[in-house]
Parts: sequence; C-alpha cells; structure tokens
Amino acid sequence: VVLSETGMEEGLAVAEKIRKEIDDATFREDHETYHVTMSLGLASHGPDTKNTKNEFIEQADSALLEAKKQGKNRVQVSAPKKKKWFG
Repeated sequence: VVLSETGMEEGLAVAEKIRKEIDDATFREDHETYHVTMSLGLASHGPDTKNTKNEFIEQADSALLEAKKQGKNRVQVSAPKKKKWFG
C-alpha cells in the first residue's frame, strides 16, 4: 500500500488499523472458520530523502522481514539506513 503525502506516524496508524482488522476478522469457508494474521513493513520517503525507488522498496521489505522475525502479526517501521563513514 502506498500512502502519498502521509508521514510516518500516520502511515503507522493506517498499517496498524489494517493489521488489527485482519486479526479481528473471522473467515468462513464451507463449514470451517479460521483466522489469519499479517505483518507489515513500513518505510517513509519524503522530499528530503535521497533514496531511490528500489532502495525505498528494500527498506519496506527489510522492515517486513524484521516483523516476521520478531514474531509476526505486527507492524515494523524501517530503520534509517546507516551511512558508511568512509564514503
């Protein structure tokens, strides 16, 4: 999901709402019911950000993998990319 003109805090609120709605939902198929969960990775890209489109997607993907690693069913915000001291 891409939320244009949305800051990190607002994006986090939207992602958490989506995650909670899925978590609270009951799905039915034939005579069975089941629940599912989801994890989300959140990245922010503003006018001062120097990242490329691919780097932005990589940040969101890394945050998603971290959310899964931390126990699933959660929203993980991407960590700022560390700059190398030598260049």
